[in-house]
Amino acid sequence: MTADGRVLRQVTHGERELGTFTAAGVVRSHGLFQGGELGWVDADGVVNRGGLILGEEEVGRVEGPMQAAAAAALLLLFLPEEAEQGRTHNA
Repeated sequence: MTADGRVLRQVTHGERELGTFTAAGVVRSHGLFQGGELGWVDADGVVNRGGLILGEEEVGRVEGPMQAAAAAALLLLFLPEEAEQGRTHNA
């Protein structure tokens, strides 16, 4: 996470930007949904996934002073990793 709201992942040859988040809690992805809204966090900490392609779904809850950053990590890092692990185990 960077101070300007970018979410980065370490890869073999440096860093890759996965997406961004705003202070208002909106999370955008640069991957499959490039430039599109991936989800958001409500004022009470509920993290929602949804956007143009995806239906709305509550996927978790975050607490603390950096809710938008935590929601971005959940939507851009942890949930995609879990989905990938599930596909690998089912193959």
